[in-house]
Amino acid sequence: MLKNIKKIWSTAMVSLATLTLVIGTYAYTHPYVTHSEPVNNTKTNTETTKANETGETDTEVKKPEKKEPIDLHLFLKIRLFKGDKVDLKISKLSQAKKIEVVSSNKNVATISKAGKISAKHCGTSYLTMTLHYKNDIKTVKVKTVVSASSYRSKKKLCFYPEEKDFINAYSTTSGSTVTLKSSNEKVISIKDKKLTALKPGKAKIVASTTLDKAKSTLILSVKVVKKPELKITEKAIDNWFNGSIIAGHSIGCGFQMYCNMQYDGYLGTARHLCKNCYGVYNDRAPITSSSLHLTVKGVKARLKDHVKRLHAKKVLINYGLNDIGNQPQNFISSYETLINELLAKNKKTTVYIISPTPIYAARGGLNNTNMKIINKALKKYAKKTKRVEFIDMFTPLIDSSGKLRADLCSDNYCHLTFAGYKIYGDTLREYAKSRLIEDTDKEDREFTKNEVKKYKLTK
Repeated sequence: MLKNIKKIWSTAMVSLATLTLVIGTYAYTHPYVTHSEPVNNTKTNTETTKANETGETDTEVKKPEKKEPIDLHLFLKIRLFKGDKVDLKISKLSQAKKIEVVSSNKNVATISKAGKISAKHCGTSYLTMTLHYKNDIKTVKVKTVVSASSYRSKKKLCFYPEEKDFINAYSTTSGSTVTLKSSNEKVISIKDKKLTALKPGKAKIVASTTLDKAKSTLILSVKVVKKPELKITEKAIDNWFNGSIIAGHSIGCGFQMYCNMQYDGYLGTARHLCKNCYGVYNDRAPITSSSLHLTVKGVKARLKDHVKRLHAKKVLINYGLNDIGNQPQNFISSYETLINELLAKNKKTTVYIISPTPIYAARGGLNNTNMKIINKALKKYAKKTKRVEFIDMFTPLIDSSGKLRADLCSDNYCHLTFAGYKIYGDTLREYAKSRLIEDTDKEDREFTKNEVKKYKLTK
């Protein structure tokens, strides 16, 4: 039995030693600390001390606040031509971490991640480019209107003088302030969500949003350039008169002689049907052996019949000096009747009224006051009548007082000098040039209209 007691005692002593070792190890690794003796009196920016209901304090670890990126959106409208490739030239584009591009109508226009717009067909396409940076997001949205042009193209983001388009900048970041301005107000003005091109030059469109000390800026480099004009050759201008008839009285006879003195092909193959003292009342009078009606190819006839026989598509008429008298309204009525009858008989002919020319010294009803009344009425008539156009030959020949310039008058009355006929011819050729441009623009508009229908936006 004594032997058993010694064995039990020996086991107990071993267990006690083991327990003492465990407690010592725990005490060494877990020192006892009271709230009155804090381990560290230094607070960091990630710790806060908060009193609990018992008056004791606890230390909390606060996560750093995550900054939400501020956003900036720029919206503008631009006009391009079919086939254009335009670089938006967005500042700091290469620093973007991520770029997203979207086109609402890829048939019309697309935008690449490099900021280059390609105008493919006529129509409208909304192009969106979203740039993701570390602390901000920028979006450029461009309403791109594409049309056709035979002689215009844009290689850079540019506008023509007097061109006006919509522009706006905004942010959805709460509390932010947005500004939108032009770096050169003399070239481009930005006001009330409208961009106005003023004169040729360079400028930058600067949009920015600020929130506290954070700022996001978006800059586009733009130009204002002179609007290109269609280059018309001298030969093309002369050819515009091919197959036409130029009808008139004594002023027309003088102009015919002037034309014969010019180079071969001046005013193309235009045919002059002019006669001294001729006018509306002569043309509408009965045809007799003694009447003033013109004879062409052995046939004496009225103007409308000569036009029919010669298949003329253009007829330029300068009547009036022998018709006016004291009642300009009677002449206006008779002249309009003559033209209406000519159009009715020649369905594919266009009449160009050359306005009666000014007077140097008045004689009775043949004065500049009546001339102005007549020209105003004829211009109004031409505007409302199909296949009738009006050419102002009065204004280029007058002086500051409103009468025929003295140096352009050959007889102190109404007839022109060589210098006067040069202005007469130049005016006709300048009109022909304007019509060539207008006809080209008309064809471009028609082409644009058809393509817009084909590539219209689909919802």
